[in-house]
Amino acid sequence: MPRLAVIDCGSNSFHMRIVDLSSDGTVCDVDCVKHKVQLRAGMQADDTLSEAAQLRALACFRAFSAVLQRYQVEHIRLTGTYTFRAASFPDTFLPAIEAIIGAPMEILSGEQEAKYVYLGAISGEPISGKHLVIDIGGGSTELILGDDSGILDLVSLNMGCVEFQHRFFEEKGMCSAIFDEAISVAKVIIEPMVERFHSNHWDTCVGSSGSIQGVFSVIGLADDASMTKSMLKEVIHHLVAAGSPDNMHFPALREDRKNLIAGGASILYALFDSLDVPSIVRSAGAVREGIMQTLIQEVVGGNCG
Repeated sequence: MPRLAVIDCGSNSFHMRIVDLSSDGTVCDVDCVKHKVQLRAGMQADDTLSEAAQLRALACFRAFSAVLQRYQVEHIRLTGTYTFRAASFPDTFLPAIEAIIGAPMEILSGEQEAKYVYLGAISGEPISGKHLVIDIGGGSTELILGDDSGILDLVSLNMGCVEFQHRFFEEKGMCSAIFDEAISVAKVIIEPMVERFHSNHWDTCVGSSGSIQGVFSVIGLADDASMTKSMLKEVIHHLVAAGSPDNMHFPALREDRKNLIAGGASILYALFDSLDVPSIVRSAGAVREGIMQTLIQEVVGGNCG
């Protein structure tokens, strides 16, 4: 029974999922580990990564390595998303990561990330008809249009919840004027993509990953419920009333999402408005589930050493 691991190094958190693959193709989860590294927050004005962020990342990889060794994982896929493709690293940084994990670091392009997001988002319940998948990550936002035949169109936008949180809310707080400013900036970034991804082209909108999951948890919606723009507007109203993450009282919101919820909510509201999204449902799958699917196919096909 092969044991596989996917390590997804996002702009906010690093995730590792370990599974066993049985002879009949059944996938059994062994362990899931997450560390809040906040790599994107360590990007400096010249796009270099601060020493503190590098040390946080390396400490996380050492912790992951110990888990990999404990479980004797045979096949490892190590991937980095927005911050890994946008930041400038010292020559020693990536080799150090690869030496710790024992696998090459694959830095995904925006298009590759979007494809894996799509695979992960549809990995649970199948979605019939045309659909739009939205993933608001720490450093980028992916939009993927698909139908029963697969992906029809996709784009990766250079805006994410970490960047927007830092740019608009970290120092100024969560007031209506700042939300309006953040939403307006997001709309400018989205505007060139409106015709391609407008609701005229799809029937269902699916949300993937932490930012959208965080908003759903604030509202307290059931797993199969839909979120509307009016619900999201009410969330923003509550965030404005709180004024800062320290004053939030949302029991279902994970502690590590409190300092990012405003950035993610402002981008999501801009998407609702610009693309005329009537409602959005959530998917449990994200980019790492899509990467895991590909790794499983490689192992089954004998293409993974």
